[in-house]
Amino acid sequence: MYAKRFTITAAALAAAIWVQPAAAAVVDLKFEDFGGASKNTQDFGPNVYHDWQNAFNAASHTNDYAFHFTYDTDASAPNYGLTLVSGRVGTFDDFSLWTPTLSFTAESQLMVSLTRTVVTGATYTSGVYFLLKDNDGDIGSTLPTAVTLANLDTASASFENRRNGGVGLGYKNVGWSRFGGVLETPQGSGDPNGGDGDDNGGGPVGAIPEPGTWALMILGLGSAGAMLRRRRAVLC
Repeated sequence: MYAKRFTITAAALAAAIWVQPAAAAVVDLKFEDFGGASKNTQDFGPNVYHDWQNAFNAASHTNDYAFHFTYDTDASAPNYGLTLVSGRVGTFDDFSLWTPTLSFTAESQLMVSLTRTVVTGATYTSGVYFLLKDNDGDIGSTLPTAVTLANLDTASASFENRRNGGVGLGYKNVGWSRFGGVLETPQGSGDPNGGDGDDNGGGPVGAIPEPGTWALMILGLGSAGAMLRRRRAVLC
């Protein structure tokens, strides 16, 4: 009876350890207008844009924006799986044709951007740029999993329209401000899919354990075996 009970317990222990995947550092980046912060707007150059650029330009002047990105420190450089979850500036929220890009310089800065470029004789580019810059240790040697924005030398957002080529050169910086928000690993995002740790986002059963997990499993089974031997000795 005791042997049978041990067999069930040991199997359950092994299964519980076996399904634990290696934690992935999925990081949330949420940027929003920081009310009361200094703002700057500049408009110059030939005002020739596509309809979507005109809409983006008008919306950017509202200085009202909210963007949510994620990246994964375990993903491949240089973009680290950067993904736009949602984005809005004013009423403009169609970023389906825009490309998210991450640029990281160790001990210096992190820039997250969204850009769209169209070439029709001239080259038209629109962009959203979030710059986090620091020179006294708040941005370290590896891609950060948490940053306190208030401690940074620079935490700025800019929205730009440009036209290169054709007749003359056009450029617009349609909004610049210090932003608020968070850069953090949200609770539960050890889930490799960046979810909340529930069954919908967990790793596959049978994922290969880490070396440390093997050691814990062997130690646990060894302890259980010693307990069984002591019980057998008592029964004899």
